[in-house]
Amino acid sequence: MKKKLIAVCLASALLSACATRPPDEPVLPVPSEPPPVATTLPAPKAEEERPLPAPVVVKSGAVRAIEYFTGTRQRPARELRTEYEAVRRSFANTRSDYDRVRLALLLSLPNAPFNDENQALELLEPLSRDVGNEYNGLAQLVTTLLAEQRRRTYQASALQQKLDRIKALEQEMQQRAATPESKKR
Repeated sequence: MKKKLIAVCLASALLSACATRPPDEPVLPVPSEPPPVATTLPAPKAEEERPLPAPVVVKSGAVRAIEYFTGTRQRPARELRTEYEAVRRSFANTRSDYDRVRLALLLSLPNAPFNDENQALELLEPLSRDVGNEYNGLAQLVTTLLAEQRRRTYQASALQQKLDRIKALEQEMQQRAATPESKKR
């Protein structure tokens, strides 16, 4: 292959030397070595090809906690109870922020037998104050949602009490209207 390339280069150099040129143009010497030729590397064979490794994705603690919550909230009550006990013990041993968030999320599950929004808020409070903590944003979000839920529960309770008082007044008025003394007046 290399000999053919050299032969082609020499032949083209000889042919260019035979060409007519104007008399005032200087004659350039023919180089003894042909100019370097750009070569392309052969494509790797199929057995040499290796797939690129998958990129390593490092998830933040908040993303992991949200994924944990998503996976646990659909579990049956018995599994939730077992999970709650395991996370409670883990937090008692490690006191890690991740276990703290997981426990708070479990405690905030509506209709869970261990639901305790006050304890969840207490667990999240130090994280929501620490701006540098990786769980800060999540803790603030959950704290805000729990506070809003608490406010709405209070409003619903107050409205229910008002409704109960109105019903009681209505019954009282119906009883007065039905008694014979009130008809005589």
